Amino acid sequence: MSPAGPQSRRPGGRALLLPLLFLLLASPQAARAAPTFGPTQYKQALGLNFLFYEAQRSGNLPETASTGKRVTWRNDSHLSDPVVGGWYDAGDHVKHSYTIALSTLYISWAALDFASGLEAAGQLGYAKQAAKWGATYLAACHLPATKSLPERFVGLIGEPNEDHNYWGRPEEDHVGVSRTAYTWHRGKHAASDMLGMVRTLRRAVVCFVEALQHVSAALASASMLLKKDSPALASSWLSHAQQLHTWATEKPGLFCDSLPSYQPVKQAGLVPSSRYLDKLMLSSAWMYRATGNAMHLQRAYSYWKAESYHHHMLDFDSQTPAAAAALLHIARFTAGASNLPGKAEYESWLTSQVLLPWAWANGTNSIIRTVKGMHRHQYYSWGNLRQTANVAFIALLRAAQLPATSQHRKQLVTFAKSQIDYCLGKSGRSFVVGFGTSPPVRPHHRAASCKTTPDAQGRRVPCGWEAFWSTAPNPQVLRGALVGGPGGLGAQATSDTVYQDSRQDYAQNEVALDYNAGYQGALAGLLALQVPTS
Repeated sequence: MSPAGPQSRRPGGRALLLPLLFLLLASPQAARAAPTFGPTQYKQALGLNFLFYEAQRSGNLPETASTGKRVTWRNDSHLSDPVVGGWYDAGDHVKHSYTIALSTLYISWAALDFASGLEAAGQLGYAKQAAKWGATYLAACHLPATKSLPERFVGLIGEPNEDHNYWGRPEEDHVGVSRTAYTWHRGKHAASDMLGMVRTLRRAVVCFVEALQHVSAALASASMLLKKDSPALASSWLSHAQQLHTWATEKPGLFCDSLPSYQPVKQAGLVPSSRYLDKLMLSSAWMYRATGNAMHLQRAYSYWKAESYHHHMLDFDSQTPAAAAALLHIARFTAGASNLPGKAEYESWLTSQVLLPWAWANGTNSIIRTVKGMHRHQYYSWGNLRQTANVAFIALLRAAQLPATSQHRKQLVTFAKSQIDYCLGKSGRSFVVGFGTSPPVRPHHRAASCKTTPDAQGRRVPCGWEAFWSTAPNPQVLRGALVGGPGGLGAQATSDTVYQDSRQDYAQNEVALDYNAGYQGALAGLLALQVPTS
C-alpha cells in the first residue's frame, strides 16, 4: 500500500477568480484530450473496474459463471481467517478494514448520486454487489459484547511483515491456518490507537477513530443503496453504523501513535494516518443522509471548526474535501437543509482551496501539471493517479450540485474529464490494466503474477518469488485496475515518464483498493453528467 507524501501547508489563493479557471482549461495544453475518449470508453472502463474488485475478493467466492464468478483465475482463499471475506488491500493479502471501508463508501456513493451513469453502463447491479461484499465483511468485523469480552472491531487481518515475505497465490496462503487479527476492544483501547502492541509494524498505525468513522460512513451509505433490494440487511448495516459512529466519537481528539521504522517505510503494506476530524465530518454527513437526524449536521460543523488546518488532498488519510462535498449535497438536495451549518464555509473552501488549485495546477497548494496533463502534488511520489482520480470524483459530485447551465459546472466537468482521460491513455499510454493503448502488463500483484493451476495437463504449477522477478507479463490480466502512475520529485515532478511497467516497482505500478475508489466514481459521474466525446 502506498505511503502518504509530505503535506503542503502553502496558503491557497482565495482571491483567484473562476473565470481564470475557464481560461486555463480552454488553453491548448489542457485541451489535448484524445478524440476517442467519451461515453463508449467510460462504460467499458467502468465495467472492467468492477472486475478488479472481484479479483481482490477473499473468502468464499462464487463457483461458476452462473453464480457470479467472472474472474476465473481466482478461487476460495483464507477461509480460516478470524473474519472470512472482504477484499485484499493491494497487491498483497492483507485485509485492512480502513481501505475496505473507503472503497465501499465511494462505490455506494457513486451508485447513489451517479446511478444514471452506472445504469447507462449496465453496471449498477455490479456496483450493488461490490458494496454488499464490502459492507457484509465490515459488519462481520463488528463483534458484539459477550459475558467475558467487550464490544470489539477487527481492523486488520494478516501480519504485515509475514505477508510481505510471501509471494504466491492467496489460495495457497495460510490454508487451514488462522491469520493474525488485530482487534480493538471498546473501553480498553484508546480510540486513537490501533491496539498499541503491534511492534512489528513498519509504518504509522491507523487511527482507530478514523477507521471506525470510515466504517460507519461505508455501512450507512451501503444501507441506503441496498435499502429497497435488501431492507433487513440494510437495516442491520445501519444499526452497526450507528453503534460504530457512537463508539468512535466517545474519545475524539486523539492522534495515532507511530511505531519505530526499522525497515524501509515503502516495504510496508499499511496506510498511515495523521488526522481524524475530517473523518468525523464525513461520517456525520452520511449518518444524516441515512437517518435524517439534524444533530449530525451540527456535529459535522463542530468538527470543521475544531480542525486547525483543512487539508486539500484526497486519499485515505485526508477526507475533508469529500466531507465538504457530502455536506453540500445535503444542502442542495435535502428539503429543510438549505440552511446547513457551515454551508458558506464549506463552499468557499472546497472551491478556493481544492477544486481551483487542482484545476489550475499552477503551483497553488503545491499542485502542478505534468507535461502531458496529469495534475498532481509536486511532493508526492507514490500513487499520484489515486489523488487525481479522487479529486475528479469530488469535482463531478460538486458539478452535479450546480445548475446545468452553470459555467462553473462545465469547468469542473472539463477538469475531471481531462484527468480521467489521462488515466485511460491521453498521454499516449494507459495506466489501466487491460484497457487502451500500452496498458500496464506487470502490475505489482501476487495473484495476477501466478500462472493458472492446474495447467492444461492437470499439473499443479508452483508460484513463488521467481514470478516476482520475472520480466514476462503477468499470466493473469488484472482487468480494470488503475495503477499508481508516474512519480518523481524535484525536477522530475512534471515528467510523465517517471514510471515503469515493472512488477518490482510497487511505488508506481502497484494497484490498491483506494487507488480505484474515486476512479470508478468519476467514470460513473462522467456518464451521469452526459459528457460527450472529446
